[in-house]
Amino acid sequence: MDQIRASVAKQTGIANVLIVATHDHSSLSPLNGSGDPATVGQFVNAITQAIVLANAGLAPAEVAVARGEAREGFNRVRRVEADGAVNYVSKLNLAGGAIESYDIPLGTADQDSPPRVPGTEKAEAGVNFTAQPAPPAPSYCTEPNPAWAIDSSAAQAAYRARHPLDPMDDEVMIVAIRRSDSHEPIATLINYALHGVVITTGTDRFAHGDWSGAMMSWVEGTGPFDQPVEDYDYVGGVALFLQGAAGDVNPWFTGIANIDDGHCNRRGIQAAVDVGSRIGTTVVQAVRGISDADYGSPDHITMKSAVAPVLGGGTGACALFFGVPTVAELNAVVVVGPAASSTFALGTFPGELFTEYGLALTARSPVPNTMLVGYTNDYIGYLPGEDSWGSGAYATIPANYACLAQETGTDLLRKVLDMLAPS
Repeated sequence: MDQIRASVAKQTGIANVLIVATHDHSSLSPLNGSGDPATVGQFVNAITQAIVLANAGLAPAEVAVARGEAREGFNRVRRVEADGAVNYVSKLNLAGGAIESYDIPLGTADQDSPPRVPGTEKAEAGVNFTAQPAPPAPSYCTEPNPAWAIDSSAAQAAYRARHPLDPMDDEVMIVAIRRSDSHEPIATLINYALHGVVITTGTDRFAHGDWSGAMMSWVEGTGPFDQPVEDYDYVGGVALFLQGAAGDVNPWFTGIANIDDGHCNRRGIQAAVDVGSRIGTTVVQAVRGISDADYGSPDHITMKSAVAPVLGGGTGACALFFGVPTVAELNAVVVVGPAASSTFALGTFPGELFTEYGLALTARSPVPNTMLVGYTNDYIGYLPGEDSWGSGAYATIPANYACLAQETGTDLLRKVLDMLAPS
């Protein structure tokens, strides 16, 4: 991150750079040793050059905000009953800092699980599912197959109907940016809260952008997909995904192995493309619904930054992958247009926040159309809600994945809200 900022500043004079990670479980990472220095250097150079090229191509632009809805996930940590009682879904059994098991349910009042792909086995009670080998023919991504290419929308809707109080944020917030003169699309910002864990690598070492990579390709019209690009509607330009508060939100089908099944192979990738194309379609439809009157050229753009001290520690994943964080960089970007439809804000955090923080930021921000953006400018682990912290559910265990003190998320949210307030 420091290398990118220094190189960008030297080549362009730009001092304020936000580096937002998309996050998935199917890419190379220097954190787990799968990203060698040469590969990381290529990424650094590519990101730097992308910023340099974008700066060289600046043009008068106008923006408009749109919204859509996607019900592509479920809360993997909490089930909330009609009386308000909370059941925590799963628990990590830790011994000496190692994860032994994912299959210890917490509570017995609700053992209901989200719908899953037929023929799969549970890897975590009510949460993750690890796919078994598909039938030999037909394959997932060439012909309809009851075992894989199923329409699970009815089962998903029924599950959500049984759990209407589970913390979820189904809103997709979109900022369409186009040239002021020709109205040619420049970029589309897409903010949505959903973990990028449709794919698991299995035995195959490869890098893929999971559902969000497929979604961005869909919006851009760059493929590849099962159908030719001319057969569907897309926005064009560059799609930029801004991950929301997805710390406790999983896609319905999680951890599909990316193993060659002898046909088109890559069924994990195809599953991710299915999710990404549905969300991409939502984005395209929302952009198509924007009227010319909704667009406006920004009157001014402000960015405020703060470095907040945090109390961290831990001997599990916190120490192994993340180190012991001591500070959190926070940012508030406000773009003010001539109307609410062309005004928006970003509140950025360097970690994986639970759903309630995204809902709270949007509801309490003084700026219309405020989006929480996680995984930005460093990584400090999970930030569970204060009620979930220490419950034993995944990502809530102190000193393992919940690296920081219980009140940290609330404190950081308050600081970002303060920065979003008018000066």
